[in-house]
Amino acid sequence: MKNWFRRNALYVILFAVAIFAGFGTYYYISSTLEEQVPPVGINQDEEEKITDVTDGSPAGSEEKEKKETEEAEVSTLRCPIDGAVLEELPQHRPLAVMIGNSVDARPVVGVSEADLVYEALVEGGITRLMAVYYHGEAGKIGSIRSARPYFVTLAQDTGAVYVHVGQSPQAEAFFKKYNIDHLNEIPITEGFWRTKDRVPPHNLFSSTDNLHRLAEKFDMDWTVQVAGLPLETEKPVITDDLRQSPEIIIYYPQQYSQVKYVYRKDTGDYLRYMGGKPYIDGSTNLQIRAKNIVVQYVDTKVIDGEGRLSMKVIGSGDALVFRDGIAYEARWEKTGLHEPTKFTTVNGEEIKFAPGQTWIQLVPTGTRVDY
Repeated sequence: MKNWFRRNALYVILFAVAIFAGFGTYYYISSTLEEQVPPVGINQDEEEKITDVTDGSPAGSEEKEKKETEEAEVSTLRCPIDGAVLEELPQHRPLAVMIGNSVDARPVVGVSEADLVYEALVEGGITRLMAVYYHGEAGKIGSIRSARPYFVTLAQDTGAVYVHVGQSPQAEAFFKKYNIDHLNEIPITEGFWRTKDRVPPHNLFSSTDNLHRLAEKFDMDWTVQVAGLPLETEKPVITDDLRQSPEIIIYYPQQYSQVKYVYRKDTGDYLRYMGGKPYIDGSTNLQIRAKNIVVQYVDTKVIDGEGRLSMKVIGSGDALVFRDGIAYEARWEKTGLHEPTKFTTVNGEEIKFAPGQTWIQLVPTGTRVDY
């Protein structure tokens, strides 16, 4: 055996060297493969920055662009009056419909479908409504009542076709002087109907479909640029300097005309009451709710023996704006007949409204409002 090792020692040494060399080579290659090598042109400090980059493949880019386009369309295709998301903007003018609001005229019908509602005094201490429909649709609206100049003026804020039955002498003169587009049931009759469940004059009704057809027939219905209201989808952050107001009471002269709104935090809207009772829409038998409430103080005076009123709605004055349970002291300004009314904070900042139905309550300057 010793002789064999002597004769083959050289071969044994060479074999051992080869084995050690093989293990060394394997270890070097393995350790090299495990070490991460930064991409060409990116140093180690920049490597972390590229790990979260969105997929740059054509499919990924198309998906991103599609999503951005859809978001842009959703953000822009909103009704300018109440902020409802629409597939397309209406191709017609808004309608501003006069609606009776005396005890005999309640419940009102179709008001919950309006985009915007105005309420103001008429003679006798009772109030009347003007419901504005742009994208809103109602199969039955009413009861429809007569015109007053200050309502006609406010209808021009949205470029609406004004709808009524009859008018005060002052409104008749106003129509002629300013060439206002309006649909008066008395000479037209078609598209309106009277019901037997109410006594006149609280039984006249129409629908948005009928009224749009009439507006088209009389060459009044065309696409207009609707000014609307500044909208904000996010709720305001509650801070100590904001006044929270869960209840609003507006003291119109007659007790049965007094209005109350109660804020519901769980739904983010205001339940409406009148004369101490829930204010119901007869088309749904549900209590009417609003997202925004505006109290607009206007100079008011009696102008004739019938007790008809004049309200100065062109000019400026004080206001209160309520949304999301918060009260804002505000100012209003309307610079001309066809200019929209704008609402700002007392510091001059634009007030933005929550998407949803807004009620604008016109009250004589000095009217008591608790909130």
